[in-house]
Amino acid sequence: MVIISLGNISDNIQKYIYDGSLRIPAKNINPYLIDGYNFIVEKAKVPLNGFHKMLGGCQAREGGHLMLSDSEKNELLKKDIRVEKFILPMVGSNELMYRIPKWCIWIEDNDLEEAQNISVLKDRIEKVKKHRVSGNSVERTFANAPWKFVTTKRPKKNQIIIPAVTTSARKYIPIGLLGRSTIVNSLAYCLFDSELYYFSILSSAMHNVWVKTVSGRLGDAIRYSSNICYNTFPFPNLTEKQKESLTTHVYNILAEREKYPEKTMADLYDPDKMPEGLREAHEYLDRAIDQVYRSKPFESDEDRLTHLFKLYEEMITNEVKK
Repeated sequence: MVIISLGNISDNIQKYIYDGSLRIPAKNINPYLIDGYNFIVEKAKVPLNGFHKMLGGCQAREGGHLMLSDSEKNELLKKDIRVEKFILPMVGSNELMYRIPKWCIWIEDNDLEEAQNISVLKDRIEKVKKHRVSGNSVERTFANAPWKFVTTKRPKKNQIIIPAVTTSARKYIPIGLLGRSTIVNSLAYCLFDSELYYFSILSSAMHNVWVKTVSGRLGDAIRYSSNICYNTFPFPNLTEKQKESLTTHVYNILAEREKYPEKTMADLYDPDKMPEGLREAHEYLDRAIDQVYRSKPFESDEDRLTHLFKLYEEMITNEVKK
């Protein structure tokens, strides 16, 4: 539901923000429906907060010939067991949330000759080439490298993954932690080889409040974007002690998840079904994150958002000065 109220901007009348039964006086109600200056959070190509760069997942653009369902993978292995070396798990938003098994054919340049000696792989490589030759300008550019995705990003050791689309009903965005052997597709974002405390920042209620406010939408779902959600997120500098504390909270959250191997991430982060231990682990993390911003506890998400927008204004002002 959207409520639009029009009035003369020069009228000096008392304004209010309503939250359930609460009526909160406001000096000015901005486009994000909080008490603050009128401005719009704009995309940033690089993190304004000093964070590590967040990347989009790998783009395939191969006509489906290098991606495999569980049954397709098993069929290839039946035809030639040598294919196993060239098959890696692949994850995007749905695979992360619902534990859907998906795979891809991944051939490094120095393994190309070996792969082409396997007929089932050679056949797929030829099909990719035909697809790209007759495709759009981007695909045609990569027609001469049909054995691999258009982008081939991988971490050295591990990666933090964040879904590109997730329901807005969740209090927390479900964040994944994966090894190097899993390929992240273009329907998710990732941080390569970042310190584990980044996981805590992305998993926090504070970050989710920001994302819900500034992100794009797909129906009732949040469309996460590195440029608008991550690069603009105001976050104070951390001391080494704070980094250690946040990392400990990450281990606690991961430990709680491991208690429920039968549940998907969608189950674990369903607001009505979230296990109590996992909920408590996140609440402890939220307190630690809140204390990074200020010693006084936040009274509500609206209070958090007001504070974040003040920090955003300061961050933008500093960028202009630079």
